[in-house]
Amino acid sequence: MSRTTTLHLVIALLAAASSTISTTAQEREKAHPLGPDETVERAIKIGENHQYRIRLSAGQFLRLTVKDHGRLDLLVTLFGPDNKQLIAVSSDYRGSLGEPLTTREGALNIESLSLAVEATGEYRLVVDAGPAKIPGRYKLKIDELRTATDQDRKRAVAERITAEGEQFRLNKYDDASLRQALKKFDEALSHWRALGDASGEARTLNSLGLVYTYTSIALHDKKKALSHYEQALARWRAAGDLRGEANTLRNMGAVAITLEQALDYFNQSLQRWRDAGDRFWEAHLLYEIAATYARCDDALQCGDRQIAFDYYERSLQLWQTLDDRAGMAYLLFSLAHFCDWQGERQKARDYYNQALQHALATGFHPHATFTLLRLGETYYREGEYQTALDYYQRAYSISRKLGNDAEAYTLYDLGQLSATIGEKQKALDYFNQALPLWGHNLNGEGYTLEQIGRLYALLGRRQEALDYYNRALPLLRGTGDRHGEASIFNDMGFVYASIGESRNAIDYHNRALQIGRAISHRGVEAQTLSYLGKVYDSSGDKPKALDYYTQSLGLLKSMGDRNGEAQARYDIARVNRGLGDNARARAEIEETLAIVDSLRTKLAGDEMRSHYFASAQQYYEFYIDLLMSLNKQQPSAGHDRAALRASERMRSRGLLELLAESGADIHRGIDPTLLERERSLRRSLNAKADRQMRLLSAKHTPQQAAEIGKEVEALTTEYRQIQADIRAASPRYAALTQPVPLSAQEIQQHVLDSETMLLEYALGDKRSYLWAVTRASVSAFELPGRAEIEAAVQRVRELLLARQPVRGKTDPARVRRADAAYSRETARLSRMLLGPVAGLLGKKRLLIVSDGALQYIPFAALPTPAQTPAAPLILDHEIVNVPSASVLATLRQEIAGRKPAAEMIAVLADPVFSEDDPRIKSSARRPIARSEQRPSNGSLTRAVRDVGLSDEAGGISRLPLSRQEAEAIMSLVPAGQGMKAVDFQANRATATSPNLSRYRIVHFATHGLLNSRHPELSGIVLSLVDERGVPQDGFLGLHDVYNLNIPADIVVLSSCQTALGKEVRGEGLIGLVRGFMYAGAARVVASLWKVDDWATSELMKRFYGKLISEGLRPSASLRAAQIEMWKQRRWHAPYYWAAFIIQGEPE
Repeated sequence: MSRTTTLHLVIALLAAASSTISTTAQEREKAHPLGPDETVERAIKIGENHQYRIRLSAGQFLRLTVKDHGRLDLLVTLFGPDNKQLIAVSSDYRGSLGEPLTTREGALNIESLSLAVEATGEYRLVVDAGPAKIPGRYKLKIDELRTATDQDRKRAVAERITAEGEQFRLNKYDDASLRQALKKFDEALSHWRALGDASGEARTLNSLGLVYTYTSIALHDKKKALSHYEQALARWRAAGDLRGEANTLRNMGAVAITLEQALDYFNQSLQRWRDAGDRFWEAHLLYEIAATYARCDDALQCGDRQIAFDYYERSLQLWQTLDDRAGMAYLLFSLAHFCDWQGERQKARDYYNQALQHALATGFHPHATFTLLRLGETYYREGEYQTALDYYQRAYSISRKLGNDAEAYTLYDLGQLSATIGEKQKALDYFNQALPLWGHNLNGEGYTLEQIGRLYALLGRRQEALDYYNRALPLLRGTGDRHGEASIFNDMGFVYASIGESRNAIDYHNRALQIGRAISHRGVEAQTLSYLGKVYDSSGDKPKALDYYTQSLGLLKSMGDRNGEAQARYDIARVNRGLGDNARARAEIEETLAIVDSLRTKLAGDEMRSHYFASAQQYYEFYIDLLMSLNKQQPSAGHDRAALRASERMRSRGLLELLAESGADIHRGIDPTLLERERSLRRSLNAKADRQMRLLSAKHTPQQAAEIGKEVEALTTEYRQIQADIRAASPRYAALTQPVPLSAQEIQQHVLDSETMLLEYALGDKRSYLWAVTRASVSAFELPGRAEIEAAVQRVRELLLARQPVRGKTDPARVRRADAAYSRETARLSRMLLGPVAGLLGKKRLLIVSDGALQYIPFAALPTPAQTPAAPLILDHEIVNVPSASVLATLRQEIAGRKPAAEMIAVLADPVFSEDDPRIKSSARRPIARSEQRPSNGSLTRAVRDVGLSDEAGGISRLPLSRQEAEAIMSLVPAGQGMKAVDFQANRATATSPNLSRYRIVHFATHGLLNSRHPELSGIVLSLVDERGVPQDGFLGLHDVYNLNIPADIVVLSSCQTALGKEVRGEGLIGLVRGFMYAGAARVVASLWKVDDWATSELMKRFYGKLISEGLRPSASLRAAQIEMWKQRRWHAPYYWAAFIIQGEPE
């Protein structure tokens, strides 16, 4: 038996609207003619509309009925003979995540469309599925067409005013519209009473109740709603309308104050629907009763969960009997949500998956979206972030096409996941995109405001956080969301605790705890116990804090919340350390790190892994600090070695895994359709980025910029997801063994020789640490905290770069001041970083593993500690930078046994950037036809703009010295052993050619572009025009580099800032160096700042002289070249010679 809902429209031509909808004669001709006593029954799809022509004469009375079979969102509009819109009424089936898309908020539809015709002509009726939730069928029929009476005209007025009130109520959810709805309904009520029409009066009273039920915070009033429903109920009974009575009783249950009252109303409604023989509503009321038993009322009196489950089962059986798959999808979703609430996660997933099958089979796309989101959430809470993201992305691909609050829910969940793994800005972007999409969904708006507040709190913007919480709280309270109310109380308590107002913080947290326990929500209870633990911890009451943390841990473990468990164990470890129980502290933090490593390996996307790992760095820093404090107490127990291994575990894990992956062709064995999808997305992303660039370069509105930005972001996210899908589907990737960071002993055996020392730094908030490791010893030292070191590094870097031109000019006064302070400040930094190991250095080669701000300083330029006169460290030491000792070991494994390339060197230099370049011969120049013009590269244009390298004309300046550099290098190379690509040949095609893999050395002498915010926009600029001056793509971006195959001994990036990138805690700098290592380079020479052209050319000539002519190894060649530069008066300042560092294999 299918459900039938009657849509009743009331239209009076006397009150015709003034808006006009244009339509062509052809469209009017296509409209289906509708005659007297004719019935039309048709299926309608989402977004489809059907048009009908009705011939009417002045003085006639029309009675028309529209019934829909299914959960449609029908919009029915009538146009007059002059094509003016007369009235539009929507059935407006609404729903939310908790009660998805089933009923019309308890509204009873008007029974008839009554029309008193005043103008003869052809009328057009449009039935529009609009934003329908699910495809369905409807029946349209003209019941009466006769001469109108005076009573007909009065009834038409009453029905028109009622319909106008419905439009205000349903289409606008702001206070002004709702007050207009109240005014219209009051006016209509007087007309119905004058007519003596009990049914019309009951309908209007019911609608008045709905205004006070499903409405804005300002007008939400359960008592007023109940009063109007009681009046409506009496009028339904007077009219003998059983279905109207049943529907209003259901509405009364929705606003009842206590559970007992709600159950009484729902049971009465259930009996009325049974008496009416409506099994659809019988099934739905069984659900309503189940949901009531599953919740708590305003007085925090809760129902019986077992009875709730029994009613869910009875409702499901009835949906199955009706063979209503949409109903089954709805009920199974609710049952899954109930099981999830009870902590029965696997049972919840089973129900969610059943619901998903039914929703997809019936085209119930919004419901499918919500089900995918809740499935993802079950994995999100367990820390299975990659699986959660997969479900969220599937949901997003559906919700984007719907354009309703389903998209808002999806963006919300994506924002929450991004926030969890530490991508705060991306999370803010998602939440801000979701905020305007909620429309009337006050609950969704409230939660989104809360999440934005949380991010501001984490960013230290406490007042803004409180402002957002205060905006969210009345929204969630108004919808009766006790869970949301408790969550806001916790958030506010956290803010007050952060500013030292412990009493206020405890008060808010206790209010949240009371709600969490009353509604039996273990998640709220666990979170609140953790917050209380933090408050007592910060106020010095460690035993009480430990008790709260332990209670929270027990709940989190029972829920399977692995990420929450990691945080709780970390908190317990901190408190135990404060209480002097270091053994317990160590056990707990080691459990925490085991969880982090487990969760991290389940993420398929390298970017997601990196961001998640960055959010967990505090755990590793605590562990290292704990071990080093134990080392002071037990110097011979090996705690310093354990701390070194922890340091290796906390850094560059993403690069470590990428290098292991680079040796395996993970694309082999992949479904070709998946690979084609990846290629297609890459093309789409490039095209969209180019379109964005052209839009931003021309006149545009903020809305246009925001829309194109959203499209680019969506494609970028989809591209990253497809890469993660390829990894997940790749048998070669699955076969890869996750590389394990090295122990101290393994570093000594596999990384170091007798002439090499490893210096590994780990910066911490209170204390930092340095390990000096040789083949024979491991020594550890305590250094100042992160802030002190960063300040010293920043000061030295400023002095180093004093000679760097600003707007093309060098300031001599600034240089003199910098030179005067340089020796003092570098000596101070050297004592800080190298002083503890000064007696151990000897003449050894130094492998430097930097951390944080240290990655921006060339150690070669620091003075050797305690040496007089001061001389740079490079005089006595070769210096090689490595991301970690474990990365170096993995790099060696990848290049071990690799056959050396056949030829010596390939040099790409002095590209052509502009069609005005004199190298384009005038005879070759010709006007470029529009069909030949290639749109400019959007990635390059944005990258140039972001780093400020474009000149006044928007172009890129030539580097003529790079040509001299190339010629000097090639003069050292034996004939037939090198390739020089200059001018037009220094192009992207040359750089991406497989032929480049034939060379042991690959040298790029051109502009390098750094984008530290969006590293994918970093790259190398090659020839941007061909010999005729026709524009071409000459930007070799980071994504391109990752796709290269360059198994070179060394790649030299003779460009600006090529050693830098986006700094991600735990990963280091993500940029070109990492890309070329992935592409196969054993080592990379790159720069730390914008280099001087003359100095760079000079350094490179000397470097290659040592490397090629004298046969020195790369690190020794760079050292020798830098020493020669330092000894010359012209180049003595480190600004000229210290920018270039070598990273990778030191041998």
